[in-house]
Amino acid sequence: MSPSRIPASPQPDETAHPFASITPVQPALSPQSPAPSFVELVSLLSFNGLRATPCRLAMLRAMLDRPAPTTLNDLHLRLGRAHFSLVTIFRNMISLEKIHVASRTLDASGNILWSLNLGQPRTFFITDRSTGEARPLDAEATAALGELVARIEQRLLARGYTELQLGVAFKARPPAAGPA
Repeated sequence: MSPSRIPASPQPDETAHPFASITPVQPALSPQSPAPSFVELVSLLSFNGLRATPCRLAMLRAMLDRPAPTTLNDLHLRLGRAHFSLVTIFRNMISLEKIHVASRTLDASGNILWSLNLGQPRTFFITDRSTGEARPLDAEATAALGELVARIEQRLLARGYTELQLGVAFKARPPAAGPA
C-alpha cells in the first residue's frame, strides 16, 4: 500500500485575498466594511507567510478584545508575563506591522502605542492627562487630521520614502464637567 500524499496547496492569488493590498495610505477595505474577525486575521497571517503561533494568536485576541491603543508592556501584562517574553511580543508586533495588521503611534510622553490596523479609517487618539487613558478624537477632528496626514503621506511616497510611520500625539486634561 503506497503512502497517501497530501496535495500541494495552491499558491494564493494576491488579488483574490481581501486584505492583500492593505497599506497605511490606501486601505483595501472601505470605511463601511466591518472589522475582520479573528478567523480572518489568522488567515491573513498565513497568507503573508506568518505562522499562527500561540503568541501571535494571543496578541490578536487581546488587541481585538480591547481595541484602544496599548503599549507593549501593557499587552505583556494582559497576556501574562509567564507565557511570553516582552522580546517575543515585540518581535511579533514588528512582524504584524510589516504586513500592516498593526500600527504604532506615539503618545504625548513619547511612549509607543500599538493598535490593530484593520483597514478602517485611521483613528487618532487623545490621552487624558489625569488617567492616562487614550480615547479616540471626535469624528470631525479625525476627518480633518486624516485628510492632512493622507496628503503628507502621499507627498512623501511620491518622493520615494518608504515604511512611513506616524507619530501624532495629543495629551490634554478633559474639559471640566459643567451644568447640563
